[in-house]
Amino acid sequence: MLDDNLGERKTALYKSAFEGVESVSTFPLSPLFSLFLDHLDVVAYAVAAKMTSFAEAAAHVIEAAYPAVRGSQYMTVIGCTVLVYDYCLNFAKEVELIWKAPLSTISFIYLINRYLTPFILALDIYDRLGLGDPNDTELSFVGTLIWVWVEGYLTVFIFMSMHALVAMRVYAIYGGPRWLKLVLWTGGVLYAIPTMLILGFGLYEGHNTIIIVPFYNVCFERLAPYLWMVWVPSLFYELLLFMLTMSKAIAEAQRREYSPITSILYRDGILYFMAIAMCSIFCMFVWLVGTMEMEGLAKYFATAIVNVAGSRLVLSLKTNARVLQMARSRAPTTIGQSSSFVIGSDTVANPGFLVDEYIMLEELSDTSQIGTVYPTKPMPYFEAI
Repeated sequence: MLDDNLGERKTALYKSAFEGVESVSTFPLSPLFSLFLDHLDVVAYAVAAKMTSFAEAAAHVIEAAYPAVRGSQYMTVIGCTVLVYDYCLNFAKEVELIWKAPLSTISFIYLINRYLTPFILALDIYDRLGLGDPNDTELSFVGTLIWVWVEGYLTVFIFMSMHALVAMRVYAIYGGPRWLKLVLWTGGVLYAIPTMLILGFGLYEGHNTIIIVPFYNVCFERLAPYLWMVWVPSLFYELLLFMLTMSKAIAEAQRREYSPITSILYRDGILYFMAIAMCSIFCMFVWLVGTMEMEGLAKYFATAIVNVAGSRLVLSLKTNARVLQMARSRAPTTIGQSSSFVIGSDTVANPGFLVDEYIMLEELSDTSQIGTVYPTKPMPYFEAI
């Protein structure tokens, strides 16, 4: 259970433990804690603040780190709460549209992200809330050394898979031209390779600085000064997808081809871009200007929010497709032209949308029915990129 008074209650204990200590090297506790004090540069802090003793400086530094540690815990819990709430809210829809439907590329990506993210966050909660055994620091330390690498690349994988889903949607609204496939693949490669390299070098540099802080029972590591750049390629790719989406939306509006179906699709893209871009920017600036205690302030929260946004994107797509199928089987239709996948036609080469009033009312009667168009001739979304 979180205790907001923990730092205040222990301040006196910290100070008494440091009495008579003049430097980190003479501090009579574990090497791990000495390394923690070395990270915080307590002696330099004492000189700058004109404090009279190392004890006073150390107590102030540890107390100053407390808000960041507690903030990271709160943000992690908030993100996990949103994720669990979304599970409860959409589980019935997930069973109907994902589990009972044939497996597709979209469904596969959905399931991997939906159930990999809670596993990651469960272990992060175990660490960030200090739930580990404080008497078994050696085992916890070894586990942390391994988990930092696994978690780092799994988190990047989650973000990349969500970007892949959005790229497929962008390809779909353009009707699948070859030039766009080249643009999306090139952008994806230029996004993935630098991200992996920056992450790998950053984790390697910080590997030997990982510590377990006894007072918080939480793992810390010194962030490489350039690790914040791991979010930059992601932002550029998100911006590319957003600009392609908006360009198509503006072009169709100017040609008066802006149907209710495409308006829902574009709204989906805009909302998702806002969610994932804000998460990336949040993480980037925390790592850029924050201290090492703030490393977890944004990352776990952002991971949960990206999972929720991506899952909503898939479920709304499939929900809208189901609505269109039902409406098409019950209502007379005429075909209206559009440049996206075919609705109500037998060939992808002659694109069109259903324009009967029943479908439009069915789509717009519930704002949760947000998704994309449904091709009557199956076209695997994996082929889109």
